[in-house]
Amino acid sequence: MTVARIAGLLLLAAGAVLIFMTLLRLIRALQSLRWPLVTGKISRSSVEVHHHLESGDDHQAMIYAAYSVDGNDHEVLLTDASNANIYSKKAAKQQVARYKVGTPVQIRYHPTDPAKAALASFDFVKHLLARGIGGTVVFALGLYITLTI
Repeated sequence: MTVARIAGLLLLAAGAVLIFMTLLRLIRALQSLRWPLVTGKISRSSVEVHHHLESGDDHQAMIYAAYSVDGNDHEVLLTDASNANIYSKKAAKQQVARYKVGTPVQIRYHPTDPAKAALASFDFVKHLLARGIGGTVVFALGLYITLTI
C-alpha cells in the first residue's frame, strides 16, 4: 500500500467522522427547537485561552446565562448547537462583546430536565454548514486519492 493510498484512507476516515459529528449535532439542534422558551440574562462572559505547544492558542468564549423555570434558578454555559465555541482571539472577543453581562437572551430548556438548555439562536447554522462542508471536502479528497492512486 502506497503512502498516497494511506493518506487517502485517513482523509476518507476523517471526513466521515466530521460528517457524522455534524449530523449528530444537527439532530440535537433540531430536537432543541421543540423545547420550551424562557427569557434569561447573561450572567458571566469572558474569553478563556487554552495553550497548546503544537498548535498555538485557542480562544474560547465562555458565556453563561441565568434563567428560571418553575421557580428554580439555573445557569448554563451557552454554546451553539455545534459546540463550536472555540475561536480566534478576535472572534472570541466579538462573541463576548455580543453577549455582555445583563443582556437578555432567549433560552430553550429541556422539558423534563430544565438544567439542560441551549441558546435559542440560529447562529449554529453557519458552524454546522462549515463543518459539514469541510467534512464533505475532506471525504471527497480522500475518496479521490484512494480510488485514483
